[in-house]
Amino acid sequence: QTQREYAATAGGRLADEPNLQPVAGVPRRIVDAFYRVRFGGAALDNAERQAVEQAIAELEAALAAANSA
Repeated sequence: QTQREYAATAGGRLADEPNLQPVAGVPRRIVDAFYRVRFGGAALDNAERQAVEQAIAELEAALAAANSA
């Protein structure tokens, strides 16, 4: 399974949960950035790195809130 396939599966599972739907696109955004760097030879600029870090933080917070509910 590729990173993109895994992200699609994870995003689908997140989308199935009403309280996690807002972060369902996060895995795909992270993988897109990974692919640009790994296979496209691009470097993330500071704003892109911060966006990835923020997306991860949002996902982490949403999952923590879901697990504590």
